[in-house]
Amino acid sequence: MKQEMYIQQLVVLTVSVDLNSTNPDGWNNDSHVLFNSSSKATVWEMSVRDFSIDSSSGVDADKRGTFLGVAQHGTTLNGKGDIKTGIDYLIENKINCVQIMPMFLKVLSLLTHMTVQ
Repeated sequence: MKQEMYIQQLVVLTVSVDLNSTNPDGWNNDSHVLFNSSSKATVWEMSVRDFSIDSSSGVDADKRGTFLGVAQHGTTLNGKGDIKTGIDYLIENKINCVQIMPMFLKVLSLLTHMTVQ
């Protein structure tokens, strides 16, 4: 079958997850940050991958481009010096709200680029 020019494909992936089993330690003790005024929010929009993928980020090589890389404390520019990176950079600059850009698993990304033949 040849792919028609105007046909769009829809891939549906159904996953059943017990969300209680995915909670990290201390999850039930977590609390939300509430603001009396939206002007108190300092919002940073970021891509998890871009924020920690580069070797100059000071993030451990096995954590680069991941949530663990973003959350790693003690990182500095090129792994030396006083210029903080990662979550320490956000804290130092008083960023109190982070909007994470959309992300997709590689498998799902590959499925959306498949063509019918």
